[in-house]
Amino acid sequence: MLCLPMLCKYLPAFVLLISSLLFSCTSEKEAVNEQRDITGIPSTDWILQNLSEGNLNPRLTHGLKPSGQYVYSLDSQWQPKKEDDAFLITQARFIYLMAVGYAVFDDPKYMSAMLIAADFLIEQFKVPGTLGEFAWKINIQNTNSKLKHQKMNGKLAYAHAQVIFAMSHAYKLTGNETYLNTAYSIWTELNVLEQINAKSPGYLTGLNTSMHTFEALLALYKATDSMMVKNELEKLGDFINDHFFDVQSGLFAEWLNEDKTPQLQNEARVGHNVEMAFLFSRAVEAGLPEKLLFTANSVIGSVAKIAQHSPEFLIPNTVKLNGNIGNDSHPWWGQTELIRGLAHFVIERSHTEYEELLINIVESTQENYIKPSGAWSSSPLDVGDDNGHNWQVGYHISMMLTELLRLQQYRFKTGNELLL
Repeated sequence: MLCLPMLCKYLPAFVLLISSLLFSCTSEKEAVNEQRDITGIPSTDWILQNLSEGNLNPRLTHGLKPSGQYVYSLDSQWQPKKEDDAFLITQARFIYLMAVGYAVFDDPKYMSAMLIAADFLIEQFKVPGTLGEFAWKINIQNTNSKLKHQKMNGKLAYAHAQVIFAMSHAYKLTGNETYLNTAYSIWTELNVLEQINAKSPGYLTGLNTSMHTFEALLALYKATDSMMVKNELEKLGDFINDHFFDVQSGLFAEWLNEDKTPQLQNEARVGHNVEMAFLFSRAVEAGLPEKLLFTANSVIGSVAKIAQHSPEFLIPNTVKLNGNIGNDSHPWWGQTELIRGLAHFVIERSHTEYEELLINIVESTQENYIKPSGAWSSSPLDVGDDNGHNWQVGYHISMMLTELLRLQQYRFKTGNELLL
């Protein structure tokens, strides 16, 4: 077992903890953070340390170029490996990470990084002559070579949704309408209602793209209170609920057929299921229909059974809808989504029947995924792997850790809770 500082200090089961002062109350922004009585979640000290030194700070220090480009290929020592093409999804996720850093730590270095990364994305990725279309990637030596119109397929729509998500947070923290207008222009470009109403699901064929589009619209709605955005968010929620959810298995299928029925012969991705359940629950908090929570509760129950019967409580990447294991790899992102979602339903939705399971999952995850440096590996005990690639930007890790802070009633020093 790794002996990291604070690694195994959990809030004891069923014991009321009195509030602890984590920072000196030297200003209004540095407010006292009172911890709730939470079973199975690491201490606030550990969360803050891991968020900063195991994720945000080294990515900022080693990955951000003066131009605002985020270089995502970082080796096991956080050193940049090569000059990569810049990817839209990677740049967007880095912007969100810097928003997290500013919201949690109130450190201006994170705000500065968020601003130059956001400006780089807007200036360098925008496809000329379009309302809100951005390139999937750009060549850093010749940016104009890649800025051409592309069909909005699932992968590209996924990346655009991530930009809406990032820009919604940038707007929330700054009030700069350039970021809001960017988010609105992409929302218009995606034309989600057209996809929902079409005979075939188009770029919404996969749960991954549908889910992240839902996540993006939820963040945009929470940032703006726009009823037009909320209306579209509700329709997309209905689409996911009506077409992806398989009642018999209690899981979301990963893919739809052309007639919008779930591909039952296909697999369900476990991490996506718990992620979607979490988003449905947060959407209901924001005013969406309660029926989404009914589905979310069902999915969490199914995922909990999978986790309970998984060796070392490490969930498989996919399962068949009949319950058999599909892909038995254990990617980091699925495990972090499992912790975020299960903790949310234990604490926010009072599903205390999953409390002991949560304790076991957190302990096993810390033992299997966290390197001696505090960084997270992409797969269990792979302590020598890189700290960054175009899908590993610390995004899922940050979302998990900030949700754990929120559940502990941590008062973000800026006074601004993150949108998600």
